[in-house]
Amino acid sequence: MAVSWSEEIDAIFGGDLTAALTYLTPAGGAVATCVAPFGLRDRQAGWVGFTTSLGFGKKLDRIERDRHVALAFHAREHGTSSSQRYVLVQGRAEIVPDPDAALRTLVYDQAVHILGPIKRGRL
Repeated sequence: MAVSWSEEIDAIFGGDLTAALTYLTPAGGAVATCVAPFGLRDRQAGWVGFTTSLGFGKKLDRIERDRHVALAFHAREHGTSSSQRYVLVQGRAEIVPDPDAALRTLVYDQAVHILGPIKRGRL
């Protein structure tokens, strides 16, 4: 099935700093939690992505068990889009436990675009 979205929706996907990810539990319930989309999307391929810590094992285990997820773009306070739209994306998640250099670079570039230069040095 072909997926497409407008320029306004693309600006939301490209600029929102946080989104709410909902996934299913083994008991049939749903859990909503914050994730960082960092503008990860590909209009031509029809996908939207997000980042999350691999340290949250239960979340990843549950997504592995049932890949049906929903991603809600709902707040603009800290992003770059001025749209007031609530956007809900539903689909199947793909976990990438060991991203290749191209994906790591994409995440890094998007983080810098949204958050500004990465601070380095002594803590």
